[in-house]
Amino acid sequence: MRATSLCFTLFVGMAGNAQLSIPEIQYTMAADGSSPLNNQAVNTGGLVTGVDPTGYFIQNGLGPWTGIHVLDGANTVALGDSVTLLGVVSEVNNRTEIGNVTEFVNVGPFAAPVPVIVTPGTVTVEQWEGVLVKVLDIGATTLPTAPFWEWSAASWQGQVIVDDLMYLYTPVVGNYYSVTGILDQYQADYKLYPRQLPDIEVGIGMGELAGSSVSVFPNPANTSVTLNTGLSGRTEYTLTDATGRMVLGNLNTPECSTIDVSAIPAGVYTLTLRNGSSVRSTLIAVQR
Repeated sequence: MRATSLCFTLFVGMAGNAQLSIPEIQYTMAADGSSPLNNQAVNTGGLVTGVDPTGYFIQNGLGPWTGIHVLDGANTVALGDSVTLLGVVSEVNNRTEIGNVTEFVNVGPFAAPVPVIVTPGTVTVEQWEGVLVKVLDIGATTLPTAPFWEWSAASWQGQVIVDDLMYLYTPVVGNYYSVTGILDQYQADYKLYPRQLPDIEVGIGMGELAGSSVSVFPNPANTSVTLNTGLSGRTEYTLTDATGRMVLGNLNTPECSTIDVSAIPAGVYTLTLRNGSSVRSTLIAVQR
């Protein structure tokens, strides 16, 4: 009965306005990600998945295109609230959002939606803008610093920027984390916004890999680095630069393999290895 009540709340429109789902507002084929309903008044609704200093995020359903930001400082909401509203769609800093809210109804709390599991390689896809997601097993490569207080994390699949819009967390560089939050776009960057401490699950930190002896040579390197893990099974490695950007990565590294570094600029890089539940990070220098 509760689910039926929620469905009724989300799809009954306010007087004089047709009800639109969030996917109908968000779905776009435009290269810049702009909504086909830009600058139009819409009547929509959803569950509150995040609350930030300027408004809140709502989600209508599960999967792609189901989330959106609402710029609204007049109405008070909490996580899980089911709301309907009348507002105007706009594009601000490459983000599709709803503002100028003139009608608003807060029905009350419901169970929050389950986050969608996405990989670091898909976090820059427009369809996940505004959606509650979870990224698994990403290794922190930088610390949050002024003025933006965001940090980077990476795996062999790509890089994620974790921002403090709703919650500031300071990771340990080299540790692995699974992070839940709203995936959103601001200007040219896609960022993950955790909402509270439980959204950060701490994994395995730097340490010896399952009792093995790992060797990396030569270090400094010129054109290649030989990696001897002494491990069986799947081992993945990432090589990240000083900014946290992943420059090289491999999912399945043989026990003894060679990493070609001839195409990357000279500098100091962080090499992170992961095998099962064990992780190790070390610095390597590339010289020319």
